[in-house]
Amino acid sequence: MTVTLTSATESRIRARIDSGQYASVDEVIAEALLALDERERMASLRAKLQVGLDQIERGEVIPFTPEWRSDRLRIAKERAAAGERPSPDVCP
Repeated sequence: MTVTLTSATESRIRARIDSGQYASVDEVIAEALLALDERERMASLRAKLQVGLDQIERGEVIPFTPEWRSDRLRIAKERAAAGERPSPDVCP
């Protein structure tokens, strides 16, 4: 793959390599892609959190009780025993 960079971007990458922070252009780009992935994941989580906050504001809530907690734990254990994996949003 051939990538064309602006001189400003190339300078930023070169500065990171020259500082010893990274050993190669590939390392800089790999780190940048990881940061983009994390930014996208955080945006997704923020959107999901906003859905929950909106539900709370509308009064669409389930009271957190010891019984509710026990039920959630039972369901989680049953799902784990069946081989289901938790959502990455819950257990990244």
